Amino acid sequence: MNGKRDELGPEAPIGRSSAEHSSQLDEFYRRYFLPLVRRATWKHRLEKEDARDVVQEAFVVALLKLDPNRNPKAWLIQVVDHLSINFQRKVLRRAKLVSKWSPTEAGMAQEIRESEAGSVYDTSDSHGGDY
Repeated sequence: MNGKRDELGPEAPIGRSSAEHSSQLDEFYRRYFLPLVRRATWKHRLEKEDARDVVQEAFVVALLKLDPNRNPKAWLIQVVDHLSINFQRKVLRRAKLVSKWSPTEAGMAQEIRESEAGSVYDTSDSHGGDY
């Protein structure tokens, strides 16, 4: 087998212990986690913490769907790219919803001015004395 294409090695055969397979996964994770975080921050302009979350999610997907007999590095890069794009879409969608449903700064400033104006001209006896 080609060592370049077979980064994880074949799925754990009967003779291989789960500890060996686990250590291979751990090595794969350590080797590609930070480069994938850098890719998500530079290529997709994500904040570092958001990029870490995206890459972490990609590794979770990899645990479920990765075929180690193919090119796991290329597959993982593609998954990180797709998850980064989905993350950006989610952020844009939330920003649009917030701007649509939350009061605007101009509207809030108008409310503040009206409430201040109302309190200046308030004729109720809030001071407890006779004027």
